[in-house]
Amino acid sequence: MVVVGPLPSGVAAPEPSLVSGNTLAELGGEWTVDLNGKQVTTPLKAWEELGTASFAGPATYRKQFTATAAPAGKRVFLEMADVHEYARVKLNGKELEGHAWPPYRWDVTNAVKAGSNDLEVEVRTTAGGRGGFGGGAPPAAAAAPGAAGAAGAAGGRGGRGGRGQAAPGAAGAPGAGAAGAGGQAAMIGTGASARGRGSAPPPTSGLLGPVRLVAR
Repeated sequence: MVVVGPLPSGVAAPEPSLVSGNTLAELGGEWTVDLNGKQVTTPLKAWEELGTASFAGPATYRKQFTATAAPAGKRVFLEMADVHEYARVKLNGKELEGHAWPPYRWDVTNAVKAGSNDLEVEVRTTAGGRGGFGGGAPPAAAAAPGAAGAAGAAGGRGGRGGRGQAAPGAAGAPGAGAAGAGGQAAMIGTGASARGRGSAPPPTSGLLGPVRLVAR
């Protein structure tokens, strides 16, 4: 959502992904991840680094962690700095709402407890959000070289028809030139498309962290 001008009354100011507070737990280290039909134990990293280049989710992250008691009068929040793109949280069996954009922050005051806690995070993404065709033209564009060549050949045949008095060799020359030009244009277009694909940023998917429990 883009708002131009003053914010409407009742709308809160934008929030950063991570804010200051008393950190009760840093959820780093190893996570158990159910990813594309397999279960792995790994630090938080992109799905692409785990060999799932075309996976859109869902992936389920699980972690058991220990938290200290929150200071009196403080609320407790679970915060994730970087998620691509949708996350849903379950803490100690209590399901919380899903978030599809920053800040990825959940009020877990009524779900967290001092001592051992069980966290589950379900993450989903989309093929479009993961780069689609990699920034290049869609597969249909692959027909362009053949089409350009056919157009050039058609130009050659037209040239021969318009020069009925010319020798066959001379009549063929214009057509060949047109076909060659068409083929060259197709090659240039293909090269540009390839450059576009090569320049696209690599897709990044999943829960990337850091993740922490903070009281404020």
